[in-house]
Amino acid sequence: MLACSNAGKHFYVVVMRIFTEDAIRIGDNIYFLGRDMSLLFSLSISDGNLAIIGRIPDAAPWDCRLGCKLVAVDGGILIEPLKSNTIWSYSFQSLGWKMVKVKAIDSIRSYFRSAYTVGRKIILFGGYYPAIVVYDIDSNTIDYNFDVFREKNNSVPDLFFRGCPIRVGQELFLASCIDNSILCYNIETNKYKWIEIGEKGNRYSGVCFDGNDFWISPRCGGNIVKWDGDKSVKEYDGAKHIAMNKVAFFDIFKDEDNFIIPAMINNDNVGSLIVDMDGNVKCVNEQYSFYNKKNDGEVLFQLGNGKLVYRDNKGFETAFEPDLDKIGHDIGNKELNLSISDFFGGIQNEGETIGLKSWLEFI
Repeated sequence: MLACSNAGKHFYVVVMRIFTEDAIRIGDNIYFLGRDMSLLFSLSISDGNLAIIGRIPDAAPWDCRLGCKLVAVDGGILIEPLKSNTIWSYSFQSLGWKMVKVKAIDSIRSYFRSAYTVGRKIILFGGYYPAIVVYDIDSNTIDYNFDVFREKNNSVPDLFFRGCPIRVGQELFLASCIDNSILCYNIETNKYKWIEIGEKGNRYSGVCFDGNDFWISPRCGGNIVKWDGDKSVKEYDGAKHIAMNKVAFFDIFKDEDNFIIPAMINNDNVGSLIVDMDGNVKCVNEQYSFYNKKNDGEVLFQLGNGKLVYRDNKGFETAFEPDLDKIGHDIGNKELNLSISDFFGGIQNEGETIGLKSWLEFI
């Protein structure tokens, strides 16, 4: 936290909240990569201690959105690339990094948003990247499937996929952000098929399974869809308050007898949606930086105000406010090659960066 004065009369306080695209719990710690910095953090659930444990090699401290999904691998963490074409892995044992590069595509807005682990392989599904990538952990090699997107004419300026894949049997299901289709991908054969579901104008953000039916969330304004996996489709108009061309939602998760459709952090007053099993919908005034729910019921999410919330599968819940002032003791760590001036290069506040010059002019 930074406090400054103006001629001794007024005090201004900027909370340098740390936002993230994703977080993962391993043991007592929550790990996450700063959304607007290249630092990997650990946060203790038991005592709330926040620490910097690493910095992505060759990245400036304020390089933004380098990674999104985190995957636990071999006593460490793999970072799925977002605004980068490099897959990074960090080892808790060696405290070192390993990397492999994905084929770069010029002028691409982002690379991946979704990942799923199958044995010793990690499947990465393209955000704007027009391929499914299979990363082999043991050989540190990559296989590509560009064919899956060739039949998609992406005239809509949006991601191919945004939500997490769900697994039913040997198949993964992902919702298309650009049209009314679902990708069905077999993890044994690597074969796939696109299935059109619901009205032609629908665009989706996520899909979940309640044990009987699939529930598909809208990407913008539009319909919430219930699908039996065959021919039965029911649509519920739960997002009438969102303009059809306004991107608002990023996934859907089952939470006891309801479903939650998290709203993205944006400048509009867009709320998240709660849907019951009968398709009744209500809007709640919450936005999220990310939201994750594991199959065992464990939940991790970050609210629009920066509060990071963890809830285990027994109902225990705790919340944290990760701020830069809480890791001041780590900034001078020589191994991280950081200085306090790095952090004054951009003060982060709810997604907006304030440069030092602008801050001095303000005060």
